[in-house]
Amino acid sequence: MPTTAVEICRFLNGTLVGADLQVSHVASLGKPATGAVIFAKAFTPEVAGRLQEFKELTVLVGRGSTTGPMPGLALIEVDQPRMDFAKVCWRFFVERAPARIAPTAIIGRSAKIGLNVTIGEYCVVADDVEIGDDTELRHHVVVGNKVRIGKRCLVKSHAVVGEEGFGVGYDENGHTLRMPHFGGVLIEDDVEIGCNVTVCLGTLDPTIVRHRAKIDDHVHLGHNCDIGEDAIITACVCIGGSSKVGRQGYLGNNANLMNQKTMGDRAYAGLGANIVRSVESETVVAGNPAKPLRKRDGLN
Repeated sequence: MPTTAVEICRFLNGTLVGADLQVSHVASLGKPATGAVIFAKAFTPEVAGRLQEFKELTVLVGRGSTTGPMPGLALIEVDQPRMDFAKVCWRFFVERAPARIAPTAIIGRSAKIGLNVTIGEYCVVADDVEIGDDTELRHHVVVGNKVRIGKRCLVKSHAVVGEEGFGVGYDENGHTLRMPHFGGVLIEDDVEIGCNVTVCLGTLDPTIVRHRAKIDDHVHLGHNCDIGEDAIITACVCIGGSSKVGRQGYLGNNANLMNQKTMGDRAYAGLGANIVRSVESETVVAGNPAKPLRKRDGLN
């Protein structure tokens, strides 16, 4: 929806440097356009010089990075230009389609579906399932029995939540035997689950994905995992059974967390880290096997 630089500034508790401008859409620093809002993580003299040729452009910049008004630009000083830009997008420019349940979706008769829930084409939702208000399942999602999904969650296409984990061993004859799974899955509020993600049922206790955790595409969460609040799990990560990721934990692309290991609060694993020992809170690890490098500084 159209807005103004003043409204954006007020929303972000920022400081406006320059005139109020109309804002009708978003754009990138690489391709700025008249009437847009963009952000610059580093508002260097080079960036400022490049933007001088544009008119009616609103720019989110870091606090204290401006030297004064610039003709044609509305500069809004904020604490975190990138994340504040995301807030602006959600507040002013993201329009959500009305909630609907697709005619091809198959939903168990005793499933409990909240208000304003969207369920996409060819989804399958089992009987013993609860889905909270304002949650969206995109297309071809499978939700098995004993799954509880909270409010305002997003589960992207082809995700599978609530099939048995790989609890397999050998009996006295050396034959493989699979453990039955009774524990279920608990996904708390404001969680995102990416495309082609698998979240396994817990064996006896539930697998848990806590508030606001974000799970990227092609991730596997083994049985009895516990993913902490505000954790970020990026693409192609594999987390073994009974492992725990603490609050604001971060796993980079293709990292592996061995079963029954813990990453403490705000621990950070780099690209391809092969984590075979538990990681202390606030610690950055990388490598194969993963080794501590330093303490984590900030969240990004």
